[in-house]
Amino acid sequence: MIKPSISLLITFSLSLLASSCKGQSSYNGHQYVDLGLSVKWATCNIGATVPEGYGDYYAWGETETYYEYADVETGDGFRWKEGKGGRYGWESYFDIETITPTEYEDEVTFKKYKTLDKILIDPEDDAAHVIWGGNWRMPTKAELDELADSKNCAWTWTTINGIKGYKVASKKPGYEGNYIFLPAAGLYTWEVDHLIYAGSEGRYWSASIYNRNSDESTVCAYSFYLKNVDPKISVTSGARCFGFSIRPVCP
Repeated sequence: MIKPSISLLITFSLSLLASSCKGQSSYNGHQYVDLGLSVKWATCNIGATVPEGYGDYYAWGETETYYEYADVETGDGFRWKEGKGGRYGWESYFDIETITPTEYEDEVTFKKYKTLDKILIDPEDDAAHVIWGGNWRMPTKAELDELADSKNCAWTWTTINGIKGYKVASKKPGYEGNYIFLPAAGLYTWEVDHLIYAGSEGRYWSASIYNRNSDESTVCAYSFYLKNVDPKISVTSGARCFGFSIRPVCP
C-alpha cells in the first residue's frame, strides 16, 4: 500500500478548509450557511460541488441548461443542445411569444411572464426548486438586497483554490464568522457562443422580474452583478434569456 506524502496530506487538508464555510448545515441533501438573515444561503451554485465551483448557467425561468457535455463525469466535450441556437438568446427562450427584429435590438413579447402583475417566478420555473427540491428556491430581489447591505454582511474580493470571487461574511451578532463564497463565474449572453468574464464578473439570478422599466416591459429580471471594480456589488437587471448562475436559498 502506498502512503500519501505529508505534503499531499497538507495540501488536501488546506483545500478542504478553503472550500468549507463556517456555520454549515444540510437541508434536502445540500449544504447551507446561516448568516442571520431572513433566509439561509446555499454554500454552492447549482451544478457545483464546492463553494468555489462555477456550476451551471440558466436563463431566467429555465430549469435546464442550453448545453451539455459529451462526458458528464469529466465535464469534457462542451456542446450546445440541439435547438438552442448555440447561445443564450431569445430564439431559444421558453417564454417567448413573438420576436420582432429591429435596427438595434429585437423586440419580444412573452406568453407567461408578460405583465408586471406577475413579478415572482412560479415554483415550476424556479431552477433551484426543481433541481434541488424541498423548499430550495431562487432568492427574491429583497433577499439579494439584504445580502448586499453592508450593515448585514462584509464583502471581500478574494481567491479560493485559484478561483476569484467574493467572500460574504455575516456581521449579525452571533453569526460573525459565518460566510459564503460567490465565485466570479462569468455569464452567457446572446452576443457570443461562449462563457465571458469568468474570473472578473459574476451574475446571479433572483426570482423577481425587473419592474422599473418605464414601458412596463418584463424583458428583464433582477440579478446580482459582482465584479472586482467599483461599483463592486449591485442588484440590477439582466435580460431573462441570458445564462447566469443561481445560488439557492431556503427558509
